[in-house]
Amino acid sequence: SLLVNGVTFNSYFGLGVMGGGPELTIKNALTNRAVCERIVYTDTIVVDEVSMISGEVFNTANLLCQKIRQNKKFFGGIR
Repeated sequence: SLLVNGVTFNSYFGLGVMGGGPELTIKNALTNRAVCERIVYTDTIVVDEVSMISGEVFNTANLLCQKIRQNKKFFGGIR
């Protein structure tokens, strides 16, 4: 992961430990300029060991991307 500048799923999307649930997590992530810029400029996401990510965390990241990119496609159109 170091060779491709990889980070954890939660860290990349600014989700933290999801304290307060999905709505509060999204609200907090939207205040993080670095996260918003990263999502706007992302073309492709590669997730290793996706089975280790809960449905709630995965869906929260999806909703966050849709909101930031103003696009209702899955993950806001990110491949």
